[in-house]
Amino acid sequence: MRRSLPQAAALLVAVLLGCATGCGLFQGKAGVVNYFVDAKLPTYNANTALGRSSGALMAFARVLPGFGYLAPTGGAVADSDVGTAEQQTGQGEEFTVRYTFNPKATWSDGVPMTCDDLVLAWAALAGRAPGAQPASKLGYELVSQMQCAKGSKTATAVFERHFPNWPGLFGPGTILPSHVLAKAAGVDVVDAVASGDQAKLQAVGKFWSTGWDFAGASGNAGAGKFDPARFPASGPYRIQSVESGAMVLTRNERWWGDPARTERIKVWPKGFVPPVAGAQVVDIGKDSIADLRLPPDLHGQTVASLGIEQFVLSVRGALASKRAREAFALCLPRAELAAKFGAGAPPAAGALSDSQDPWQLSPAQPARYVQPNPADAYKARDEAAKGQQLALRVGYLAPDARRAALVQEVAKSCEAAGVRVTDASKEFDPLAPGKGQFDLLLTSSDLATGAGGAAGPSWDLTSAAQVRSGEGENVFGYASSRVDDLVAQLALAEKEDDRVGLLAQAQNALWDDLPVIPLFAQPRLVSWSEGLSGVIPGATACATGWNMDKWSADD
Repeated sequence: MRRSLPQAAALLVAVLLGCATGCGLFQGKAGVVNYFVDAKLPTYNANTALGRSSGALMAFARVLPGFGYLAPTGGAVADSDVGTAEQQTGQGEEFTVRYTFNPKATWSDGVPMTCDDLVLAWAALAGRAPGAQPASKLGYELVSQMQCAKGSKTATAVFERHFPNWPGLFGPGTILPSHVLAKAAGVDVVDAVASGDQAKLQAVGKFWSTGWDFAGASGNAGAGKFDPARFPASGPYRIQSVESGAMVLTRNERWWGDPARTERIKVWPKGFVPPVAGAQVVDIGKDSIADLRLPPDLHGQTVASLGIEQFVLSVRGALASKRAREAFALCLPRAELAAKFGAGAPPAAGALSDSQDPWQLSPAQPARYVQPNPADAYKARDEAAKGQQLALRVGYLAPDARRAALVQEVAKSCEAAGVRVTDASKEFDPLAPGKGQFDLLLTSSDLATGAGGAAGPSWDLTSAAQVRSGEGENVFGYASSRVDDLVAQLALAEKEDDRVGLLAQAQNALWDDLPVIPLFAQPRLVSWSEGLSGVIPGATACATGWNMDKWSADD
């Protein structure tokens, strides 16, 4: 019997307070808050495959806000500080939305925010700039025109037909400074789009894809490579500098809304271990740092992320045949992995949904992939590898104690089936997660190496790009016309009943092909200093940084 879908994801599943000897590190007012995340910060642009897999949204959600923000429990909420997005026409074949920037909206370098910035976002994200490599075009490609009088505060998006999820477009991180591109690449994006000049559009796309990267070899920003003039902000914080590997955010003096309550936020990326002296917020994968010792004055809790911990399988090399992918899936102890590494959560039912309701997708979760079946796995491996051992290399962003232990469990479980699983995390490239000789990637939704997930309890488009043909985050090149067709139908489905039915079909197709194997809702440890107010744990890709401008030690 079908039940109603949940209205909000369950955020608090347990209480975890980090304990350590010694006195607290935070006393009095905080001019600086140290914010620890578990991903690299190689780029300002959260919309490429590199950006999507990085901690860009964890760090910059309040540096580059959009027309909506991700609520801590998921789903888009209108952000009137930036401007308004208003539906102009109804449900017909042509559908329009008018975007109007706040009259005061200004980049931190003093240049007004205009519709030129929206034209850039649309051209890149919709695939209209051939050099651009967006992680996902879903939703944006349905916009046939972005009508903009150069320099205007208003733009009108003309959709091919009604798109139910339009409020989720042009959110945090998507609107980048077109005037910086114009100066660096020598191309006016509005003119380039209007003329259709392919050489100019190629230059637009190339700069959009790489021009806002600031990574060193480690995958984090380096002081010698950082030019503040290339990275103006549109939110309550702007990037000030890079100090000792930390990205230093400071109040944006040109921000027209309520000023940030704390003067500076130091964002410490993957590779740095808390605590440091002073106030701090920690948002990392639970148990990802071995023997983590946090001071007793840090409040802590385990948050069930909307991101799904998953194996992304190559469809080339050792796993090119479906039978080989079945051998791996059949030797996985998914229920045990969920119980041991997922904070007791049930196995995730599907890779396309961020829902934590196991009922919603249970019809699409084959019972044969919940518990390991060594005999069937052995048979599948024997057929796929012609009697030879099946050797698989797993890549993930290291160091990560939880993922390392998970890979060890999988290796032990699969050994009897003749499937040899090797931890190759030392060779993982955070600048190109699909690069290298990996057969499997261990990530969260959308290839996120840290926090992932964006949808609410019901499905939206955020997780579909990793299995859709031609998308930037589909790094292993999986292609299925059946899945592509179902994703297209899901994007346009108006009724919840239709979405649930289409989603079940899409999940069945993916369980049949096995390009992705979902494991469990990723558990995250969120801790913050006693006396620091305004901290609200976030379950999305923006993590707890979704409202960092509200963090305060002065209340």
